Amino acid sequence: MTFVVVTNPYGSVTSAVATVTVYVPVSITTQPATQVVAARSTVSFSVVAEGYPAPAYQWAFDGTNLPGATASSLTITNVLLPNMGDYAVLVGNGYSSQLSATATLSMLPSITSPFIGATTIWGRSAVLSVGAIGSGELTYQWYMNGLAIGGATNAALNFASIQFTNGGLYSVVVSSPFGVMTNLAAQVVVNPAGLSLGFSPTLTISGETGYSYIIQSSTNLADTNAWATLTNLTLTQPVQLWVDTNVDATLPSNPNLFYRVLPGQ
Repeated sequence: MTFVVVTNPYGSVTSAVATVTVYVPVSITTQPATQVVAARSTVSFSVVAEGYPAPAYQWAFDGTNLPGATASSLTITNVLLPNMGDYAVLVGNGYSSQLSATATLSMLPSITSPFIGATTIWGRSAVLSVGAIGSGELTYQWYMNGLAIGGATNAALNFASIQFTNGGLYSVVVSSPFGVMTNLAAQVVVNPAGLSLGFSPTLTISGETGYSYIIQSSTNLADTNAWATLTNLTLTQPVQLWVDTNVDATLPSNPNLFYRVLPGQ
Protein backbone atom coordinates (compact mmCIF):
# COMPACT_ATOMS: atom_id res chain seq x y z
CA MET A 1 0.00 0.00 0.00
CA THR A 2 1.16 3.58 -0.65
CA PHE A 3 0.06 6.89 0.91
CA VAL A 4 1.51 10.38 1.31
CA VAL A 5 1.57 12.82 4.25
CA VAL A 6 1.54 16.54 3.35
CA THR A 7 2.71 18.99 6.00
CA ASN A 8 3.32 22.75 6.44
CA PRO A 9 3.85 25.02 9.49
CA TYR A 10 0.16 24.93 10.19
CA GLY A 11 -0.48 21.19 10.11
CA SER A 12 -0.49 17.99 8.07
CA VAL A 13 -2.87 15.82 6.07
CA THR A 14 -2.62 12.16 5.02
CA SER A 15 -3.76 11.02 1.59
CA ALA A 16 -5.99 8.07 0.91
CA VAL A 17 -4.23 4.70 0.55
CA ALA A 18 -3.27 3.82 -2.99
CA THR A 19 -2.61 0.25 -4.21
CA VAL A 20 0.26 -0.13 -6.65
CA THR A 21 0.30 -3.30 -8.82
CA VAL A 22 3.54 -4.21 -10.55
CA TYR A 23 2.90 -6.31 -13.65
CA VAL A 24 5.64 -8.79 -14.66
CA PRO A 25 5.76 -9.70 -18.36
CA VAL A 26 5.44 -13.36 -19.27
CA SER A 27 8.73 -15.19 -19.65
CA ILE A 28 9.08 -18.83 -20.76
CA THR A 29 11.94 -20.44 -18.85
CA THR A 30 11.54 -24.05 -20.11
CA GLN A 31 10.42 -24.73 -23.68
CA PRO A 32 8.46 -27.84 -24.85
CA ALA A 33 10.77 -30.49 -26.30
CA THR A 34 10.62 -32.29 -29.66
CA GLN A 35 9.94 -36.04 -29.21
CA VAL A 36 10.00 -39.29 -31.17
CA VAL A 37 7.67 -42.02 -29.85
CA ALA A 38 6.28 -45.43 -30.75
CA ALA A 39 2.74 -45.96 -32.04
CA ARG A 40 -0.03 -46.11 -29.42
CA SER A 41 2.24 -44.75 -26.70
CA THR A 42 1.55 -41.75 -24.43
CA VAL A 43 3.44 -38.47 -24.86
CA SER A 44 3.50 -35.26 -22.81
CA PHE A 45 4.65 -31.75 -23.69
CA SER A 46 5.21 -29.16 -20.97
CA VAL A 47 6.27 -25.55 -20.57
CA VAL A 48 7.46 -23.53 -17.56
CA ALA A 49 6.65 -19.81 -17.54
CA GLU A 50 6.83 -16.85 -15.14
CA GLY A 51 4.93 -13.61 -14.92
CA TYR A 52 2.38 -11.65 -12.91
CA PRO A 53 -0.51 -12.18 -12.95
CA ALA A 54 -0.09 -15.95 -13.25
CA PRO A 55 0.11 -17.01 -16.90
CA ALA A 56 -2.67 -18.78 -18.82
CA TYR A 57 -1.98 -21.33 -21.56
CA GLN A 58 -3.37 -22.35 -24.94
CA TRP A 59 -1.80 -25.25 -26.86
CA ALA A 60 -1.98 -25.46 -30.65
CA PHE A 61 -1.35 -28.30 -33.13
CA ASP A 62 -0.06 -27.32 -36.56
CA GLY A 63 -1.27 -23.77 -35.90
CA THR A 64 -4.80 -24.69 -34.74
CA ASN A 65 -5.84 -24.27 -31.11
CA LEU A 66 -6.66 -27.52 -29.30
CA PRO A 67 -9.98 -27.31 -27.40
CA GLY A 68 -9.50 -27.67 -23.64
CA ALA A 69 -5.68 -27.69 -23.88
CA THR A 70 -5.21 -24.83 -21.40
CA ALA A 71 -2.76 -26.24 -18.84
CA SER A 72 1.00 -25.88 -18.67
CA SER A 73 1.29 -29.48 -19.95
CA LEU A 74 -0.36 -31.40 -22.79
CA THR A 75 -0.76 -35.21 -22.72
CA ILE A 76 -1.71 -37.30 -25.75
CA THR A 77 -2.61 -40.99 -25.34
CA ASN A 78 -2.76 -43.77 -27.95
CA VAL A 79 -0.56 -41.78 -30.32
CA LEU A 80 -1.10 -42.49 -34.04
CA LEU A 81 -0.02 -40.88 -37.32
CA PRO A 82 -2.72 -38.13 -37.26
CA ASN A 83 -1.10 -36.85 -34.04
CA MET A 84 2.24 -36.27 -35.76
CA GLY A 85 3.15 -32.62 -36.31
CA ASP A 86 4.12 -29.38 -34.60
CA TYR A 87 2.96 -28.36 -31.12
CA ALA A 88 3.33 -24.93 -29.48
CA VAL A 89 1.73 -23.06 -26.59
CA LEU A 90 0.77 -19.40 -26.24
CA VAL A 91 1.42 -18.14 -22.71
CA GLY A 92 -0.23 -14.87 -21.60
CA ASN A 93 -1.29 -12.99 -18.47
CA GLY A 94 -3.36 -10.13 -19.85
CA TYR A 95 -0.38 -7.81 -19.75
CA SER A 96 1.87 -9.64 -22.18
CA SER A 97 2.07 -12.92 -24.09
CA GLN A 98 4.75 -15.15 -25.52
CA LEU A 99 4.58 -18.03 -28.00
CA SER A 100 6.74 -21.03 -27.14
CA ALA A 101 9.20 -22.72 -29.41
CA THR A 102 7.74 -25.40 -31.69
CA ALA A 103 8.00 -29.02 -30.49
CA THR A 104 7.70 -31.61 -33.26
CA LEU A 105 6.17 -35.03 -32.58
CA SER A 106 7.39 -37.88 -34.81
CA MET A 107 6.79 -41.63 -34.77
CA LEU A 108 9.32 -44.44 -34.71
CA PRO A 109 8.71 -47.29 -37.17
CA SER A 110 6.00 -49.29 -35.43
CA ILE A 111 4.77 -52.74 -36.50
CA THR A 112 0.98 -52.91 -36.51
CA SER A 113 0.49 -56.29 -38.26
CA PRO A 114 3.47 -58.50 -37.41
CA PHE A 115 4.61 -61.40 -39.57
CA ILE A 116 3.84 -64.45 -37.43
CA GLY A 117 4.93 -67.23 -39.76
CA ALA A 118 3.16 -69.19 -42.48
CA THR A 119 2.35 -72.72 -43.58
CA THR A 120 2.54 -73.04 -47.36
CA ILE A 121 2.13 -75.73 -50.02
CA TRP A 122 4.99 -76.75 -52.29
CA GLY A 123 4.69 -75.25 -55.77
CA ARG A 124 1.88 -72.82 -54.91
CA SER A 125 2.18 -69.06 -54.61
CA ALA A 126 2.79 -67.60 -51.15
CA VAL A 127 2.94 -64.11 -49.66
CA LEU A 128 4.73 -63.10 -46.46
CA SER A 129 3.79 -59.65 -45.22
CA VAL A 130 4.23 -57.16 -42.39
CA GLY A 131 2.23 -54.01 -41.60
CA ALA A 132 3.99 -50.95 -40.19
CA ILE A 133 3.47 -47.21 -39.69
CA GLY A 134 5.82 -44.38 -38.79
CA SER A 135 6.96 -40.89 -39.71
CA GLY A 136 8.89 -40.38 -42.91
CA GLU A 137 9.44 -42.98 -45.61
CA LEU A 138 9.51 -46.58 -44.39
CA THR A 139 11.93 -49.07 -45.91
CA TYR A 140 12.00 -52.87 -45.49
CA GLN A 141 14.58 -55.66 -45.56
CA TRP A 142 13.58 -59.31 -45.26
CA TYR A 143 15.94 -61.94 -43.86
CA MET A 144 15.92 -65.74 -44.09
CA ASN A 145 17.80 -67.63 -41.38
CA GLY A 146 19.59 -64.39 -40.48
CA LEU A 147 20.78 -63.56 -44.01
CA ALA A 148 19.44 -60.62 -46.03
CA ILE A 149 17.37 -61.64 -49.06
CA GLY A 150 18.40 -59.74 -52.18
CA GLY A 151 15.64 -57.51 -53.54
CA ALA A 152 13.27 -58.30 -50.65
CA THR A 153 12.72 -54.65 -49.74
CA ASN A 154 8.94 -54.30 -49.67
CA ALA A 155 6.31 -54.82 -46.99
CA ALA A 156 5.33 -58.06 -48.79
CA LEU A 157 7.61 -60.89 -49.89
CA ASN A 158 6.06 -62.82 -52.79
CA PHE A 159 6.80 -66.35 -53.98
CA ALA A 160 5.31 -67.28 -57.35
CA SER A 161 6.02 -70.98 -56.67
CA ILE A 162 7.37 -71.70 -53.19
CA GLN A 163 9.89 -74.54 -52.87
CA PHE A 164 11.14 -76.66 -49.97
CA THR A 165 14.36 -74.63 -49.97
CA ASN A 166 12.30 -71.54 -49.10
CA GLY A 167 11.33 -72.98 -45.72
CA GLY A 168 13.05 -71.42 -42.70
CA LEU A 169 13.03 -68.53 -40.23
CA TYR A 170 12.04 -65.17 -41.71
CA SER A 171 12.36 -61.74 -40.13
CA VAL A 172 12.00 -58.21 -41.47
CA VAL A 173 13.61 -54.94 -40.42
CA VAL A 174 11.55 -51.76 -40.88
CA SER A 175 13.54 -48.50 -41.01
CA SER A 176 12.85 -44.77 -41.28
CA PRO A 177 14.77 -41.54 -40.66
CA PHE A 178 13.60 -41.80 -37.03
CA GLY A 179 14.64 -45.33 -36.12
CA VAL A 180 14.51 -49.06 -36.74
CA MET A 181 12.06 -51.81 -35.72
CA THR A 182 12.62 -55.55 -36.20
CA ASN A 183 9.87 -58.12 -36.61
CA LEU A 184 11.19 -61.16 -34.74
CA ALA A 185 11.91 -64.29 -36.76
CA ALA A 186 8.97 -66.59 -37.49
CA GLN A 187 8.85 -69.99 -39.19
CA VAL A 188 7.78 -70.59 -42.78
CA VAL A 189 6.81 -74.24 -43.34
CA VAL A 190 6.54 -75.71 -46.85
CA ASN A 191 4.32 -78.81 -46.90
CA PRO A 192 4.29 -81.24 -49.85
CA ALA A 193 0.52 -80.86 -50.19
CA GLY A 194 -2.57 -79.76 -48.33
CA LEU A 195 -4.35 -82.50 -46.42
CA SER A 196 -7.79 -82.69 -44.88
CA LEU A 197 -9.22 -85.65 -43.01
CA GLY A 198 -12.77 -86.78 -43.66
CA PHE A 199 -14.89 -89.92 -43.68
CA SER A 200 -16.79 -90.63 -46.86
CA PRO A 201 -18.71 -93.72 -48.05
CA THR A 202 -16.59 -96.08 -50.16
CA LEU A 203 -17.94 -98.69 -52.56
CA THR A 204 -15.88 -101.69 -53.71
CA ILE A 205 -17.11 -102.73 -57.15
CA SER A 206 -16.10 -106.07 -58.67
CA GLY A 207 -16.83 -106.60 -62.33
CA GLU A 208 -15.51 -106.86 -65.85
CA THR A 209 -12.97 -104.30 -66.94
CA GLY A 210 -14.48 -101.92 -69.50
CA TYR A 211 -18.09 -102.48 -68.37
CA SER A 212 -20.08 -99.42 -67.26
CA TYR A 213 -22.20 -99.09 -64.12
CA ILE A 214 -24.63 -96.56 -62.71
CA ILE A 215 -24.17 -95.67 -59.03
CA GLN A 216 -27.26 -94.36 -57.24
CA SER A 217 -28.14 -93.30 -53.69
CA SER A 218 -31.30 -92.87 -51.66
CA THR A 219 -32.28 -91.72 -48.17
CA ASN A 220 -35.56 -93.67 -48.15
CA LEU A 221 -35.70 -97.34 -49.15
CA ALA A 222 -39.49 -97.35 -48.88
CA ASP A 223 -39.74 -94.88 -51.76
CA THR A 224 -38.75 -96.61 -54.98
CA ASN A 225 -38.67 -93.26 -56.78
CA ALA A 226 -36.17 -91.73 -54.35
CA TRP A 227 -33.09 -93.17 -56.03
CA ALA A 228 -30.83 -90.49 -57.54
CA THR A 229 -27.99 -91.17 -59.97
CA LEU A 230 -24.62 -89.99 -58.65
CA THR A 231 -22.30 -91.02 -61.46
CA ASN A 232 -21.62 -93.38 -64.34
CA LEU A 233 -18.52 -95.47 -63.76
CA THR A 234 -16.55 -97.58 -66.24
CA LEU A 235 -14.27 -100.12 -64.57
CA THR A 236 -10.58 -99.81 -65.38
CA GLN A 237 -9.68 -102.87 -63.31
CA PRO A 238 -11.57 -105.94 -62.01
CA VAL A 239 -11.89 -104.54 -58.48
CA GLN A 240 -12.29 -100.80 -58.17
CA LEU A 241 -13.01 -98.36 -55.35
CA TRP A 242 -15.43 -95.46 -55.68
CA VAL A 243 -15.71 -92.77 -52.99
CA ASP A 244 -18.67 -90.44 -52.51
CA THR A 245 -16.66 -87.31 -51.80
CA ASN A 246 -19.83 -85.22 -51.51
CA VAL A 247 -20.61 -86.83 -48.15
CA ASP A 248 -18.76 -86.33 -44.86
CA ALA A 249 -19.89 -89.02 -42.43
CA THR A 250 -18.47 -87.05 -39.48
CA LEU A 251 -21.23 -84.45 -39.81
CA PRO A 252 -24.27 -85.36 -37.67
CA SER A 253 -26.55 -83.37 -39.99
CA ASN A 254 -26.03 -85.78 -42.88
CA PRO A 255 -28.93 -88.23 -43.40
CA ASN A 256 -28.49 -91.99 -43.73
CA LEU A 257 -27.63 -92.92 -47.30
CA PHE A 258 -28.17 -96.17 -49.18
CA TYR A 259 -26.34 -97.08 -52.38
CA ARG A 260 -26.93 -99.43 -55.31
CA VAL A 261 -25.10 -100.30 -58.51
CA LEU A 262 -26.97 -100.83 -61.78
CA PRO A 263 -25.75 -101.86 -65.24
CA GLY A 264 -24.74 -98.94 -67.38
CA GLN A 265 -26.68 -97.96 -70.48
